[in-house]
This record gives sequence, C-alpha cells and structure tokens, in this order.
Amino acid sequence: MTSIRRIHVSGSSMMIDRDGAEKSKWLLALCGVGVCCCFLLYGVVQEQIYSLRSDDGEKMSSTLFLLLTQTISNSVAAKIGMQVQKFNVLPICVKRWFDSASNSERGTGEDKRDINYKNIAITACMSVLAMSASNESLRYVSYPTQSLAKSCKLVPIMIMGLLVEKRSYTLKQYIGVSLITMGIIAFNLCEVQNKTNQADTLYGMFLLLLSLAMDGLVGAYQGMLTTNDSNHLHFRKPTALETMYLMNVFSSLYVLPVAMVSGQIRTGLDFLWKSPQMWRLLALFNGAAAAGQFFIFLTITQFSPLICATITTSRKFITILLSVFSFGHVLTLAQWSAILIVFTGLFIELGAKRQATQSLLK
Repeated sequence: MTSIRRIHVSGSSMMIDRDGAEKSKWLLALCGVGVCCCFLLYGVVQEQIYSLRSDDGEKMSSTLFLLLTQTISNSVAAKIGMQVQKFNVLPICVKRWFDSASNSERGTGEDKRDINYKNIAITACMSVLAMSASNESLRYVSYPTQSLAKSCKLVPIMIMGLLVEKRSYTLKQYIGVSLITMGIIAFNLCEVQNKTNQADTLYGMFLLLLSLAMDGLVGAYQGMLTTNDSNHLHFRKPTALETMYLMNVFSSLYVLPVAMVSGQIRTGLDFLWKSPQMWRLLALFNGAAAAGQFFIFLTITQFSPLICATITTSRKFITILLSVFSFGHVLTLAQWSAILIVFTGLFIELGAKRQATQSLLK
C-alpha cells in the first residue's frame, strides 16, 4: 500500500528503497497532520456558518449551494496546483522530495496513458450520493444515531475493498479496524444517553445504510483508480491533484442542476448579500476544504482508501476529544476505556503498515 521506490542497480537498491520508505513515512505523517488541522478549521467554520444569522434574522439553509461552492473551489485550487507543478515553480528541494516520496511509481519517463475518467465519474457520483444521503438522514434520525452509523465507515470500505477491488488485508488490519470502530461506537453510545429522545424512522436508517454503502464503494473505486495492478495496460495512475480536480469537476456537474432546480443557488446568493460576514466565512470554509482534500487525495493515491478512512475517522474522534477537554467535560470510566480501545486499534493499524513497508524492503 505504500509507494516505495525500487531501482534494480547492483549494490544500491536497498539503500534507495530504505530512503523511499523513510520519505513515505514522513509523507504519511504530513498527510495525517494536514487532514486533522484543515478539517478541524473546517468544522469550526462550518458551525459558525450554520449559526450565523443574516440582517433579517435568517439562517443558512442552502446546503447544496455550500456544497457547490466547495466543489468549484476545490476544482480551481487543484487546477492551480497542477499548473504550479507543470511549470516547475516549486522550490527545487520541495520538488525533489515530493517527487521521490509520492510520484516515484510513475518512473522517470512521462506516462502517455490516459486516466480512467469513467471510474472517476462513477466515484464522484457515489461520493455525492453518500454526502446527500448522510445529510438528508438528519431529518429522520437523531444526530447521535447518524454519528454512530458514520463511526462504522471503516467496515464498508474494507468489505467493498474485498468484494469489488479484490484487495487483501492482513490480520492486524482486521483487528485494528475492528478496535477503532468498536471504540468509537462505545464512546458515542455513552454520549447518546444524554442526548435527545428523537425517534429514528426506518427511512432514516435506510438513508444511513445507503450512505455507508456508497462510502464503501467510493473507497473501492478510488483504490482501483490508484493501483498499478488494475487496468495497468490501459490507464495510468492519476496524481493527487488530478484526482482532486476531476472528482470535484464531476461532483459540480452532478450538484449544479439539483441546486438550480431546488432553488438553493438563489437562496444561497440571497443569504450572501444579506450577511456580509458570510463572505469571509465562506472563503475560510472553502479554503480549509480545498487544503484538506489535497491531503486526503494524496493519502488515497499514495497509500490506500482504508488508511485515508482511518485518518479521517480518527480525526473526527480527536475533534470530539478536543471539544470535551475545551469545555471542561468529565469523561466516564467507560469513555476512557473506549478511548484506550481506539488508540490501541490505531497503534495496531500503524504497525501493520510499517510491517508491510518492511516486507517490501526484503
């Protein structure tokens, strides 16, 4: 699952491999920190957006408008990044490290093969369906129920990886994912007891199951896009910026007509004009989303969708912990036990990745 440079030159192959492996570890650490920081800011700004009132007392309710601005901003940011890479304006030290750490599997020559645009279009469609079903489910189930369901995101990604992508996992990965999932569920169950008594409908549960299934399929199709073993004779592996750009372009094409028909573009623009503060918040919101998405797609293209899901799921859990400690909440013994289970799972998952890296060096 790691991108490790292997040059078969007598007497120097192992040294180059270990150098690539070392850079791969630093790249994974950078991705993890980048995802956590960007989406921590994203969550804070998102809460401010939905609590903001315009001059006439209205609140932001145009979720499709926000999603459309986000996908368009991500597309523009990715395109700018692609042009920066194309014209070699990065500092030479940064470019050398980035190329050797993340793009070494493409070799020294330029790959003339095309990208699998069909797979990217399908992946973008399923991603939009997953987000839409998850957001819509909040009208029919309580927020704690939705949080519990999304805590299981690692499981469908692993299942779909087995069924669709034909990916194999080690025993340590199964144990790590199981512990992370069980720990987060246990932690959230402790919170549910103090939450609202809103009844959950069957339709709401169906939407949550649909969202989880789409999450799993997104992970499987992203894995097929980024592996060198699938369709390697016909398609090349896209870079992180290419994946980010194309995914968001297709997502914009899917969201735009729905947002127009539902009238959310008009209501969203009206809210912007009525609330001057919204311009600043929207810029921060989309900027954090674009930076966070880059780290997400870099993780997917250079490691795997499962590792990316582990990082994003853990990020949500860390955000909960920061919120708890920031507001002085006291954790119960059961919650501390759940925290221990989650971090044990993360330790096992990282150990499995390190073992896989070392096995490639032998």
